[in-house]
Amino acid sequence: MTRRITIAGGGLAGLALANRLADAGVEVALFEKRRYPFHRVCGEFLSGVSEQVLSELGIGDCLVDAVSIESMTWFMRDQLVLEQALPQTAMGISRFTLDARIAERARVAGAQIRDGSSFNGQQGAGTVWATGKALNRQSDWIGLSAHFENLDVTGLEMHCGPIGYLGMSSIEGGRVNVTGLFRKDALLKGRGIDLLFAYLEANGCSSLQARLREAAWVEGSFVAIAGFEFGAQAGDGFSIGDRSLLIPPFAGNGMSMALEAAEHASQVLLAYAREDLSWEAACQRQDAFQQGFFGTRMAVAARMHPLLLSSFGLRVLTLLSTLGMLPTQRLFNSLR
Repeated sequence: MTRRITIAGGGLAGLALANRLADAGVEVALFEKRRYPFHRVCGEFLSGVSEQVLSELGIGDCLVDAVSIESMTWFMRDQLVLEQALPQTAMGISRFTLDARIAERARVAGAQIRDGSSFNGQQGAGTVWATGKALNRQSDWIGLSAHFENLDVTGLEMHCGPIGYLGMSSIEGGRVNVTGLFRKDALLKGRGIDLLFAYLEANGCSSLQARLREAAWVEGSFVAIAGFEFGAQAGDGFSIGDRSLLIPPFAGNGMSMALEAAEHASQVLLAYAREDLSWEAACQRQDAFQQGFFGTRMAVAARMHPLLLSSFGLRVLTLLSTLGMLPTQRLFNSLR
């Protein structure tokens, strides 16, 4: 291969892409400002990604101890409104573990993984942007995430309220990932995990808050991020993962989208590295794929998201679920 690839950002999409390119003999360098392993604000389960994509990326063995998630329960505030099997088994694994494993695998394959180093170069030919969410200080959102032990969770739990929602699911090592998305409220105070408890109380999830207080919080696992918007992210050039499209977390598809985007990007970039494709054509091809392949799920998520964040929407969803009229199978399929 004659053309070199540089990847700015070492999230799931960037790491998987680096591994695939290195496996194919491409000279690739990845820059990540933090050092692996580290915690991220992420729902930490894979749902909808195919075995073929995992095989093409060469990362299937990194999921060896992922926890099978086969059921789903939804709560509106503290009221259980839906309980059913997932249409497709999901896999729970922490980004703390998964990202570090893929980084090491990519190193072994020959990629230069420069964690602890920010990318200071310019946008141009051969540079892939995988730097995650584009931050916007005017955004209303805050994401909070932590791991817990001694917490009994079966399958995926979703807890919704008027200012946000929170998901819980098992990950490797007997731990549980707890991640919430809320509208920022300057009146809600707390340091570390106490901030999560404050948002749960304000969201009408006092029973859930009590459950979490009785469990054991994993020290150092709490992370927060604020100032981001969902949908297509601003920017030109070749971008993948959250740097390109950010889907609302209730869809449960962000990690899968990252891997699907990386798998297609690897095909495009291999052609570029062989000098079979210009950089302009490579960017256009990847952008067209992402807009087309992810278009339906992004549109459905954009329409559904406001319903989960309004009292009226919550009442409608609760009523439809109680009457057995909530089209969960159709929604699940349209979000994948």
